[in-house]
Amino acid sequence: MDRFLVKADGTQYGAIRKEPTIPVSSKSVISSSDESDGSASEDVSKNCKQKFRPHWKNLHRWLDTKEGKSYCVICKKILANNITNIKRHGEGESHKKRQAALRNQIKLSDVKERCYATKNAIKIAELKIILFLCIYDLPFTLIPPLIELIKSVAANTNVIKGLKCGRTKAKETVTNTKQQM
Repeated sequence: MDRFLVKADGTQYGAIRKEPTIPVSSKSVISSSDESDGSASEDVSKNCKQKFRPHWKNLHRWLDTKEGKSYCVICKKILANNITNIKRHGEGESHKKRQAALRNQIKLSDVKERCYATKNAIKIAELKIILFLCIYDLPFTLIPPLIELIKSVAANTNVIKGLKCGRTKAKETVTNTKQQM
């Protein structure tokens, strides 16, 4: 009865015919939808794409996803979505060198914190000098030479180098403080 069954393309089941061979790459997908009996008589390569799994981020802090693929934030490279390839990349020399370079790099947030801390320390030092003059009833004309004296004595710190307080600033600070009381 197989002799009388005809496929949709006009050929008979069981008929022997020579088809041109098509080279099959690992990326192409061949479906055997023409065969209704479900037998896989010829080698069919499937394109099984691994999807990025979010729990991989927990395994490697440098790993992220970009356009559905694994992405190394340190090397700025797109990686194959395969845990073995991701582990190999993390163990590679170029990745380790870049990671070490990033560890030694100074963070911008640290620089900002140091800058703000220094500015606050300078303001506190200026206020202490003004308070000193007020307590001992000294004229504000002594502030510039006093600051120069302090800078020359303790030239190692950034706080003392940043002191800038003149007679006018001292007078305004005292009058503003008196008005607030």
